[in-house]
Amino acid sequence: MQTHVSGADQDPKNTMKTCPLCHTRYEDHVPTCLADGATLVPMKGGAPAGAPSVIPSPRHRSRAGLGLLLLIPPLMLAVVVVGVALLWLPGRGGSPGAMAPARGPQPEPRLDGDFIEDENLEVAVDSSPPGAEVWENGHLLCQTPCLVQHPLGVPLPREFQLRAPGHEDATLTMWELKPQFIELSSTQEAPPRPGAPPRPGAPPAPSTTKPPLFIER
Repeated sequence: MQTHVSGADQDPKNTMKTCPLCHTRYEDHVPTCLADGATLVPMKGGAPAGAPSVIPSPRHRSRAGLGLLLLIPPLMLAVVVVGVALLWLPGRGGSPGAMAPARGPQPEPRLDGDFIEDENLEVAVDSSPPGAEVWENGHLLCQTPCLVQHPLGVPLPREFQLRAPGHEDATLTMWELKPQFIELSSTQEAPPRPGAPPRPGAPPAPSTTKPPLFIER
């Protein structure tokens, strides 16, 4: 840095200006600071006796400008890195964390025979012949084919009694919550097949009646 002593220091009547940023003093005809471009302001009472006016040399200004240019690429790189890091944070738009919603608590696996407490299901019940009454604990539920409600908290197995006219009563045990089917046994003999020849009977017994006797007169 070069130090210049202007002629204004020898003449106290001349007005001096100073930079509000770097406090460098200039002569009155200089409008702005040569170092940072700030507008110069007049000094009150003139320059102090023996105080030199320091003006940065062009070489110093070129070094300062070069230093600023060298700082620009690292600053831009830092901005890019920070922006990419913010985009990849969970919950930011466009990030993988934002695409995958947060998973709630997973239900515990249910074992066979456990109580059904979180579902209300309907189980299909059918029979042969159809139209059989479905009873449970003395209550008529429906007639086949139908859907049987499985209330909450009811354990398995469940037993149903099926009744149909002309058929024997049957018990249906439901071990799993899936469609149920049962065939009822008929209490009547099956009718003969159409077109079947009758069974051959025993041959008729020979007649033992003697013919009447005729007497001639």
